[in-house]
Amino acid sequence: MESTRAASRLAALQSGIRVEALTVIWMTLEGVVAIAAGVAAGSGLLVAFGADSVIELISGGVLLWRLAAETRQTDLTQIEAVERRATRISAVLLALLCVYVVAAAVIGL
Repeated sequence: MESTRAASRLAALQSGIRVEALTVIWMTLEGVVAIAAGVAAGSGLLVAFGADSVIELISGGVLLWRLAAETRQTDLTQIEAVERRATRISAVLLALLCVYVVAAAVIGL
């Protein structure tokens, strides 16, 4: 029963890694296109949207790192340490996202 549960968890982690890898690729393209278009058009809001994509890209990278770490580690202590680091990084990214929303609103006004 335990080996079936472990295999199921590993399959779910691998699926999550594939989805998150696609997300990281998408956020990279979105950020590059938005920032380049914003600079070309002289649009601060479009550049700000690209900056938001960069924050999301970093967040996606953190999640990808977190999921990959769990597939490689079997020691629960190490997995929990990675989880704590990922949580802290995500908290900082959410704070940056809040700053972005305020800045974009100010620029828009």
